[in-house]
Amino acid sequence: TPGGGVDSYLEGLVRKSEDSFRSTRAKAEDILFAECLKKVDDIMDVAEESYDWFPQKAENTPSPYAIDLATWLRSTFPRLSSLPEDVAFGLHYTTCKHVAFRMAELPLSAKVRKISFEAWPRVGADVSL
Repeated sequence: TPGGGVDSYLEGLVRKSEDSFRSTRAKAEDILFAECLKKVDDIMDVAEESYDWFPQKAENTPSPYAIDLATWLRSTFPRLSSLPEDVAFGLHYTTCKHVAFRMAELPLSAKVRKISFEAWPRVGADVSL
C-alpha cells in the first residue's frame, strides 16, 4: 500500500470515487438541462416557421405547437420527481423561463412582417394553455 497504510489508501480511493461520481452527476445534469431546452427549441422553431400571424378570422383555440409543448411539459415534469429536489426545481425553473422567453420572442421574429388583430386571441390561448 502506498504511503500511509491501508486506511489512507482506502481514503484516497473513496475520495477519487466521490470526485468521479460528482463529475459524472454534473455532466448528466448538464445533458438533461440541455436536452430539455433543445426540445423546447425544437417545438418553438416549428411554431416560428408555421405560425399564422395574419389569419382571416380570430380563433380562441391554442395553436398546435402550444398543445405539443404543453403535452410535452405535462408528461416530462412529473418524471423529474425522482431527481434530487434542487435539480428538479432548477430544471423546472430553467425550462419554464426558456419557454416564456421563446414565446415572448415569437412575434418579434424577423420572419414576422405583419400581425393582424385577429392573431392575438390565439396568442392569448397559447399563453394561457
